[in-house]
Amino acid sequence: QLQENLNLLNNMDVVASTSIEKGMENWSKQDIVDWAVKQLESTGFEVERKGFGKIRFGKKQIKQSMSYMSIGDMETYVHSLMPEVLKHGVEIESRENHKGREYGTKTFAAPVEIDGQRGNMAVVVKKTTDNFYKVHRIVTPDGKVLKFEQTNKTVPPNDGGVTDNSSLATSTSTVS
Repeated sequence: QLQENLNLLNNMDVVASTSIEKGMENWSKQDIVDWAVKQLESTGFEVERKGFGKIRFGKKQIKQSMSYMSIGDMETYVHSLMPEVLKHGVEIESRENHKGREYGTKTFAAPVEIDGQRGNMAVVVKKTTDNFYKVHRIVTPDGKVLKFEQTNKTVPPNDGGVTDNSSLATSTSTVS
């Protein structure tokens, strides 16, 4: 889906940015889930998309999304960008019966920035009785997987999280 929409996404403005801190690449998936939940607490675990409705993304959905991700792929560390992509991204795909599973999906995508590097992020929403986050992916502007590159940043212990700047429009994720 991202590959088919690279031209569209590459001509859009970045909707959110974040930084990845030194040491995250050594965390377990459970550590990342717990951290992501903490980053998203201020959102109430939902976002309103005009013309679509509320999209929910609690710990259960974040944990399930991690089963699709690999440690070292950048998408593992950037859940905090999801609300802005859902809110301001463009719809790039819609399926009524996703893979024969009796639920529909919609995919929203937008450009994001991670440690100064631009990427295109797609977020899949599962449509059941409510709309729930399912998974997200990030690729470079030329369509390659965006890999983690260790930074040299340091952060005070327990500095926690997302800095709300116009509904997470420029979120900054920090960890110790």
